[in-house]
Amino acid sequence: MKEWNRNILIVALANFWLIIPHTLIAGQANRNAVRLEEIVVTATRTETPIESVPASVTVITRKDIDESTAHSADELLEDVVGVFVKHPVGIGAAGTNNIVYMRGLGGKTEARVLVLKDGVPINDPQTQSVEWNEINIDDIERIEIVRGPASALYGSNAMGGVINIITRKPAKKLETTVEGGYGSLNTWHAAFSNSDTIGNFGYYVSGLHLESDGYCETPDDMKKPGKNTKDVGTERDNYSARLTYEFDPTSSLALSGSHHRNKRDGKYNRIPDFNLFTEDIDRGSLHFKKKWGGTELLATIFGADHDTSYDSARYPDYNTLKYVSKTHMKDFGGSLQVSMGLGENHILTIGMDCRQGKLDKHYAYKISVHKKIESGGRQRYLSFFLQDELNLLNDKLILTLGGRYDWWKNLDGYSYDDTLSPRKTRYKERVDDSFNPKVAILYHLAGSTSLRGAVGKAFRSPTLNNLYRGDWSYGFWTYRGNPDLGPEKLWSYELGIDQKFPGGVTVKTTFYQSDAKDFIYIITTDAVKGIRKYNNIGKVRIRGVELEADYRPAQEWFLYGNYSYNESKIREFKENTAIEGKYLPWIPKWEASAGITYSNPHIITASINGHYVGVIYDDDLNKKEIGKYFTIDLKLSRRIMKNMEANLEVTDLNDKHYQQSTYYISPGRIIMGNIRFTF
Repeated sequence: MKEWNRNILIVALANFWLIIPHTLIAGQANRNAVRLEEIVVTATRTETPIESVPASVTVITRKDIDESTAHSADELLEDVVGVFVKHPVGIGAAGTNNIVYMRGLGGKTEARVLVLKDGVPINDPQTQSVEWNEINIDDIERIEIVRGPASALYGSNAMGGVINIITRKPAKKLETTVEGGYGSLNTWHAAFSNSDTIGNFGYYVSGLHLESDGYCETPDDMKKPGKNTKDVGTERDNYSARLTYEFDPTSSLALSGSHHRNKRDGKYNRIPDFNLFTEDIDRGSLHFKKKWGGTELLATIFGADHDTSYDSARYPDYNTLKYVSKTHMKDFGGSLQVSMGLGENHILTIGMDCRQGKLDKHYAYKISVHKKIESGGRQRYLSFFLQDELNLLNDKLILTLGGRYDWWKNLDGYSYDDTLSPRKTRYKERVDDSFNPKVAILYHLAGSTSLRGAVGKAFRSPTLNNLYRGDWSYGFWTYRGNPDLGPEKLWSYELGIDQKFPGGVTVKTTFYQSDAKDFIYIITTDAVKGIRKYNNIGKVRIRGVELEADYRPAQEWFLYGNYSYNESKIREFKENTAIEGKYLPWIPKWEASAGITYSNPHIITASINGHYVGVIYDDDLNKKEIGKYFTIDLKLSRRIMKNMEANLEVTDLNDKHYQQSTYYISPGRIIMGNIRFTF
């Protein structure tokens, strides 16, 4: 409690000192460029000016992306307040190694954040994780981040918030880009894009190939003879295409598709032909939009096919292949939404979502009493939502009321272990549902001061991995699913104030608290045999504060800084009272970022950013601490001639080999050079 009160005081003092520039610059001429009103869609599922959104929203623009040193979509989120990005091994990280947590909701593999690509969910059916590498950052137009529970609009997995990655649309005229880069760890990439609009038709196509020799990712204190002594390399391909057709200015159709392949090799130098990790993801979606009068119709269908394969070495010598694992996932669904303007100050949105995910997982053992383990199942969702947006008191007061009913069914669940039974175990079908309301309010006290508040309920249904996963070994431990799991539930409360000052200073402060129950957690059921199982535990309390500020003194300069404190604690756990009062693992208590950018196309664009991460606990009892690192990133870019631009990127400039996980260490300083041609 003392630590919580101390952080409240820190934020209050920070707000006071950030207000001082107001008095210093009030007499100066405002040199800011006139900013166009930015429109966002994720917070309300309708096109809304960001100044009228009663939520904690951050937008990463195309300009921000160009000035970033990020090589993957999740790295673009590292400096967003209230967001923690677990990206432990740099450019080679893949799969569930990369996790984005928001507002203190997390665990070892449970991110509890819904990720959309052009409004389509891309969390996989197995663990609801995201393969962030499948999105080429050159394809991204902007990213909208909504912090705080959003189940009232988006249903399951939006307990911590929603991230919507919005991709580029076809260019109005023919445009082609070709680029290539080379840098540390013998890393190189080549990419292209081509786009045009011809009559009513438009298209955008792109491709990327990346290779890296990588490095030995294991910390020195965990290296043993024959274990993890080989560099881990990566080879990655991304291809995407988008075709659009405008029937008229009020209606359009868009067809999108993408393919991602990622292969990692190395790690164990005494196992020949060891397949560390291979992944293939194919996606497709069709979007239709129609407007008439004050009404808009949006319809979407989507589908995805996802395959992964990896080998596992035998514990504890890691000199022999233990098993080969193959996973196949299918995901398809659709949505229908209608937004109606009921007068100038009233918008009503109604809609429905449906989705089905399927999982089949196979383990073929080479050295074990087991020979084969299989598991899988399906999960169906049907959801209906409604939202009412009211602008009152001459747009000074904005009130949003919403609610969503989700129904889901777990079916065709099975598991098979040839040492336990000659037949598959078939699990009973289970049906569950959840209703999640939310009330949010935004009040403009004056032209430069706004108050925000929200109360909402959220939930997360157990994943197919939580329910049906067969015995999965990781070192000494064996993990098991639990077909009797129920959904997680959460109530959240938020209060914020936004203040703008003359001279280009903006300060935002947000306080939040979430109370969760039936949290899905890994429980040790047999310490001697090393058995752990998913279970619903009692209560978890999460509370925190976010402070963010930015300052634009002139057209060429931009400065920002943010700080977050988060306290995620287990309040009740009857099965193991020893972890009551402990922090959730993998969530830092403190994070801070700051940066400065100078952008002048006639001279240079330069940006430098610092990022601090506080203590992270690596275990339930909070005995092992990792984290506590500070890194600096630098990017320089300059247009050399009309169609040519050169970039130099340095990540982890101060060469900190930090840890975000017990088993992995970061690569340290990475230097990359890049040249881009635009025609």
